[in-house]
This record gives sequence, C-alpha cells and structure tokens, in this order.
Amino acid sequence: DLPGYIKNKSKIALFADDSKLYKTISKLSDSEALQEDLSCLCDWCKDWNMDFNTSKCKALNISKKKSPTVWNYQLNNESLVTVKEITDLGISINDKLLWSLHIAQISKRANRTL
Repeated sequence: DLPGYIKNKSKIALFADDSKLYKTISKLSDSEALQEDLSCLCDWCKDWNMDFNTSKCKALNISKKKSPTVWNYQLNNESLVTVKEITDLGISINDKLLWSLHIAQISKRANRTL
C-alpha cells in the first residue's frame, strides 16, 4: 500500500527491503512536491510503526547542467546526504549518468582475479 501514499506523481520503485522515490525536477514546485512525497513516506512508516534508516538514505541529483539547482531534501526531519555517485543494486552511477565509475570498478575486480 506504500505507493498509495504518494500524492504528487513522484515515482516509486519497490524492492524486497528497499525503495526508491524519484521525480523529474523542472522547476522549484517539483522539488517541493518531491519533498512532500518524502513526508508522505514518513506518514506511511508511522502508520505501520516502522522507521526509515536515514543514514542509509541518499539523494542523487542527476543533471547535465554545470550548476544544477540543489534542494536540501529531508526525511524524518533529517537532511538527506546528497551524493555525486552511488552504487545501487550492483550498478555504479554518477550525477551525470556516466558509466566511468562502474567500468572502473568492474575493471579493478577483473584485474584482481587475473
């Protein structure tokens, strides 16, 4: 029932013990809507007597702009750490959606096994 709590057309991907909330941000109101949906996730947690581990929650702003607008997202009144790169489900990506980090990590692992 978690997707039913999302009000502002943010998208949510659900996995066994993980979830991803994301939204295309074109203007300030989109950032505000995403923040509101993060708050809705907190409401869901309260309804189910659960809590997000905010130390494991990160924000990744993907943009080709040189100076993208950065919003300070919060979950449970704690600021989410904004990262420039992240590894998720075995795939490493950065804020420009470049694969160089992922390729470097795979190459390093392959070289270790040789």
